[in-house]
Amino acid sequence: GGRKPVKVDVRVLAATNRDLEEMVKQKTFRQDLYYRLMIFPVHIPPLRERPDDILPLAQLFLQTLNRKYDFKKYLSPLSAKMMQDYSWPGNIRELKNAIEHGICLCEKEELETEHLPSQIRSWKSEQEKNAVNSEKELLSELFQKYGFSEQGKMQVANILKISRSTLYRKIKKYQL
Repeated sequence: GGRKPVKVDVRVLAATNRDLEEMVKQKTFRQDLYYRLMIFPVHIPPLRERPDDILPLAQLFLQTLNRKYDFKKYLSPLSAKMMQDYSWPGNIRELKNAIEHGICLCEKEELETEHLPSQIRSWKSEQEKNAVNSEKELLSELFQKYGFSEQGKMQVANILKISRSTLYRKIKKYQL
């Protein structure tokens, strides 16, 4: 509300998940603003491309929330593994929310897998289901090509680099 100009020295830090260069070409983003912002661009890959960062970040969020709420909670090894295996489409915000979700649900000190959000728990089982389906499909394709004769089974076992007894267990497991 003042009438006198006030000198300020400002640096703008902006983040986006959009391709601003492409948007400038399509004339959906101002070129002059693009060049003002692109003084020192920093590309930070998504969390799914940095799996080694997941647990240290989870520990940091856990420590911060432990201090805030005066807790001594920690991740169980299985919870930590499940978090590291998850793809984190919501990036660091989703990770932070998952830790806070776990802290709110957990009454004891160790955060178990049941304290993690359902999308993390179900993602692991979905991945396992996909792996099983892939193995079954591969075996089916190989048996179509080589047949179910003893010689065909031997060829399939050799291709997969497994013993024939392991192959027989898989045939029984997948009811082939």
